Amino acid sequence: MTDPELAGAMALHQAGRLDEAIRAYRALLPRRKTDPQLNHLLGLALFAKGEAKAALEPIRAALIRVPGHPQLLNDMGNVLRALGRQSEAAEAFRRALAADANFHFARFNLADALLELRRFAEGLAAYDEILARRLPGIDADLHCNRGACLAGLKRQEEAVAAFRTALSLQPGHAGATANLATALQALGRDAESVEALMAFTARHPATTEVLLVLGKGLLGLKRGEEALAAFARAAAADPKSDKPLTGRALALDALGRHAEALGMHDLAIAANPKSAEAHSNRGVTLRKMWRLRDAIAAFEAALRIAPDSADALVNLGNALTDAKEHDAAIRAYRKAIALEADLTDAHANLGTALARTSDLAGSVAAYEAALARGKSGTTAHVLTSLAFTKLRGCDWSGIEELQALIRTGVAAGTVDAGPFEVLGLADDPALNLLAARRHVEVNFGAIRRAVPTPPPGPRIRIGFVSTDFRSHPTLRLCVRMLELLDREVFEVSAFSIGPQIIDAMAERVKDGVDHFHDCTPMPDEAVMDLARRSGLDIAVDLNGYTQGARTALFARGLAPVQVNFLGYPGTIGASFADYILADPTVVPPGDERFYAEQVVRMPHAYQPNDDRREIGGSVPTRAVAGLPEDGFVFCCFNNCWKILPGTFATWMRLLAAVPGSVFWLLDENPAATRNLQQAAASHGIDPTRLVFAKRAPNADHIARHRLADLFLDTLPYNAHTTTSDALWAGLPVLTLEGRAFQARVAASLLRAAEIPDLITTNEAEYEALALALARDPERLRGIRARLAANLPTCPLFDSARFARDAGTAFRRMHERHIAGLPPEGFDV
Repeated sequence: MTDPELAGAMALHQAGRLDEAIRAYRALLPRRKTDPQLNHLLGLALFAKGEAKAALEPIRAALIRVPGHPQLLNDMGNVLRALGRQSEAAEAFRRALAADANFHFARFNLADALLELRRFAEGLAAYDEILARRLPGIDADLHCNRGACLAGLKRQEEAVAAFRTALSLQPGHAGATANLATALQALGRDAESVEALMAFTARHPATTEVLLVLGKGLLGLKRGEEALAAFARAAAADPKSDKPLTGRALALDALGRHAEALGMHDLAIAANPKSAEAHSNRGVTLRKMWRLRDAIAAFEAALRIAPDSADALVNLGNALTDAKEHDAAIRAYRKAIALEADLTDAHANLGTALARTSDLAGSVAAYEAALARGKSGTTAHVLTSLAFTKLRGCDWSGIEELQALIRTGVAAGTVDAGPFEVLGLADDPALNLLAARRHVEVNFGAIRRAVPTPPPGPRIRIGFVSTDFRSHPTLRLCVRMLELLDREVFEVSAFSIGPQIIDAMAERVKDGVDHFHDCTPMPDEAVMDLARRSGLDIAVDLNGYTQGARTALFARGLAPVQVNFLGYPGTIGASFADYILADPTVVPPGDERFYAEQVVRMPHAYQPNDDRREIGGSVPTRAVAGLPEDGFVFCCFNNCWKILPGTFATWMRLLAAVPGSVFWLLDENPAATRNLQQAAASHGIDPTRLVFAKRAPNADHIARHRLADLFLDTLPYNAHTTTSDALWAGLPVLTLEGRAFQARVAASLLRAAEIPDLITTNEAEYEALALALARDPERLRGIRARLAANLPTCPLFDSARFARDAGTAFRRMHERHIAGLPPEGFDV
């Protein structure tokens, strides 16, 4: 029976007069220190007042007297949980249940504590036990928490069902709505997520959590302005929180407003300096601005706060990859995978970094791990990376299945396939356009802003933008054009966005232009500012979607007129590229529909050439090159990824049909060499009949072409610069003219070299002509003689003519713009 003094204190407690109750309980303590009831009540009063730390001592004192009391153990768990000591709390709840398995409050509290500890499997089991026992108190909160456990276990479909159950019990449950939307977003169902959130906010007050998830869903749908508004509402609802500020930064980033985004990230960090997420997101923006060292520092700051953040490690790896610090990037990705084995992006990006170090087997394994772990849609881009890496090593296992998946996904709009990689996998201009458009939609959602027309100057100011102002195929083709553009009409600038490699070609381009700008270390804003200060009238993209390209510069607008030229043989797929320089072969009349750009056709080949290119002073002997003195030498010095199984099978049939013949290829990497030898053997051809040429200085490489008899081209990606190399050396090139730009380049060059009879239109014709030429030395000698006679005068190697024609094209583009006319295709 409770004594009168204690009863009076309890009455104060029950009346909510907590301060008086606490004083009364404490007044009794000197005489009743070991009284478990008094200590228990004092602890509960202190806890009710929000003094969890003070409550801990009296409740512990009570437990010393009655150590197995389930109510005391449960209350101890609640106090520990309030103090953030969830592991101890969970243990207290377990002891309460051990003392009384029917003490239901402890069972609910244990489940909640396990969820807070992110021990999702144990939490799910605890919630499922409650449901199995049909305990009183099962409500929307329980189903919401159970869904959170399922989401934490990546069981998103089941999580969605749990959240829907919660909402069926309490339609206005904001937490369940936000969690449902988050799970739908994790499943790639952003539209459904936003629809659910919009419906909720139309009927119920929008909480900060709901607005934050709504903003994220809108970002997923590329609705940046609406996302920005949602995050602004969240900031107004909770002005002290860093999360709405981070959301606004992400929306500004998606809109291409990187400088504003960076300022917002700084505000978020000021609001919560210990937020690893805020530091990591700041790094993402800095990376987009191409401030790679600052981005790396931001990710490292995030990791100092949260060393086990797998997301921050992946972001760090991405920045290190951009900075070409591939070994460090690989370490970051592997650490992320060790922390979270199912992190799809970590596996995919590890594959990219390994490919950059030529670890092709490791790269393939990483991409396959990404595909095995990713849900539909999230690994779409990995398909092309995997296919391309396998092709680099001439590993054709499963390549047809990958091609089919990529074709289907691109056509359906579900695959963000690397546009460049797609060119090597399919001869389909419509597919190329779809892939490029999807890539733009996913990666460059912000449409180019209108670029103001600079004040008129005495000359047209044209800037060529490239990663490759060095000894590189693209520059070897166009350097002479840069030198020969009419300086009375044009002021020519080079904007270098790639690593500065000092070689003879790099020095030549610096001497050959009016202004050379090293933009490699510069963030995007600085490059754009430089373009504005330079007064560019025309910006020419020499990269397209090749490695190292900074397409965002063109997406945001470098000049009033922007041109896709030479580096990428296909459409950019975006309105920010006004024109593409082509010719009647690579883009025949009627094919304009496959290009987002307006098509400008050069009169001969779209590809420039250098009429001063050096050929090595002496040609090695066949014996030195490992070739037979008398046998017929078929040749293909294309990169190995261009060789597909069907083409290779044709080559092997030719070797079988021409006794003593060999096939001369590049020794590009050990895996490709090994796999090509094995493939030859599978066709019944002695692998020693494949001869592999080591890399050599360009002039020497051109010279050794003269040892071969016939160059055989590849499809769907032709020899491009390589065709010009062979023809310049006097080596005939046999091609199969395809349908898409990249599959018609060799035909374009052969027409410009005035040797159109080496163009075939189907596989049977290609094989038959190759065999006929190998068996008819006189006919082949005649073709070689005709090629040699054409070289000095044919359009392909007339650099001055090309420069004049290109100048005409650029001048007409500029004149249309000055006249206020939209871009329009034309023939030069």
